[in-house]
Amino acid sequence: MPEHDLRLELLQAWLQEQLLNLFQRNAWGDVPAGTLTAASSDASFRRYFRWQAGERSFVVMDAPPPQENCAPFVAIDHLLASAGVHVPTIHAQDLARGFLLLGDLGHQTYLDIINPDNADGLFADAIDALLALQRLPLDA
Repeated sequence: MPEHDLRLELLQAWLQEQLLNLFQRNAWGDVPAGTLTAASSDASFRRYFRWQAGERSFVVMDAPPPQENCAPFVAIDHLLASAGVHVPTIHAQDLARGFLLLGDLGHQTYLDIINPDNADGLFADAIDALLALQRLPLDA
């Protein structure tokens, strides 16, 4: 069995445990049967999957050590969140195995939805995010 298939099996087992914990923690009831599909590709060893069931959707990152290190992603996510920048919530992490369970920011980009009626608001939000980034300490 190719290594990436083994990782996918490990990821799926880890994901089921994390979803159970997440659903219990949030009193969402039983974990429904969901689908796991490729979400996007990356120019590295990382892979992203989208788990979806009904209205609930999460992104799962597979970043195999030692080729990838999730710790910088986690640190930057927390740093940006502390500045009020909209970033994925990290619901669960296993840095030793390179697995992250993230909130799903959706399929649509600004380019997908921008039009004359919403452009001012979207650009204002983007500028606010850039200003929040600039206010972070230089050593961050």
